[in-house]
Amino acid sequence: MVTTQQILDLFARHPGKALSLRDLQAVFALDAGERKALGRQLKQLERDGVLSPAKEGSILRPAAAAPLAGTIALHRDGFAFVTPDGTDGSATCSSPPPCAPGHAR
Repeated sequence: MVTTQQILDLFARHPGKALSLRDLQAVFALDAGERKALGRQLKQLERDGVLSPAKEGSILRPAAAAPLAGTIALHRDGFAFVTPDGTDGSATCSSPPPCAPGHAR
């Protein structure tokens, strides 16, 4: 049985690289039963947000985003604006309102 830590270590050795289930099966030399268990484990890691689906059935571990410190301003229509600390305000970021068409909840 492959542990979650072994999976995460493999992705750490290949940062930013998308790996397929077949790639993982080859690295860990799994039999049929272990392959099914690995597939379920990978799906759970995706649901937990630890891994992300990539193109053509591959998965990857997203890079950690750097924390952002700043001032947030909320609009009554659901928009949010963030002005990072140490800027003149020209680097303000915004987000769409949560009910905007095409916006995932």
